[in-house]
Amino acid sequence: RSINPPLRDRFNSVNGALKSCKVTLSPECRKLKSFLMAYTHESAHTTQHKAMSHLLDAFAYPIAYLMPVDRSRAKLVGFSAA
Repeated sequence: RSINPPLRDRFNSVNGALKSCKVTLSPECRKLKSFLMAYTHESAHTTQHKAMSHLLDAFAYPIAYLMPVDRSRAKLVGFSAA
C-alpha cells in the first residue's frame, strides 16, 4: 500500500489476530515473544523500546495488511474512574 496503517490499527490488528488464533508464534521466536510481552505504548520512546519497534513493525505490517481493522464494526468503549 502507499501509506502505512495508523499505529492504533496495527496494534488492534495484531491483538485481534493473536486473540482469535489466526496468527501463532513458533516457540523458536523467543525474541519476538519477549518484545510483544514487554512493549507498551506509553514507554515507546525509550531507547530499549525503539530497538524493539523494528521487529514489532516487521511483524505487524503484514498482519495489518492481511487482516485490517474493520472500522465499520468497531465500537468505542468508554471507561470511567469509580
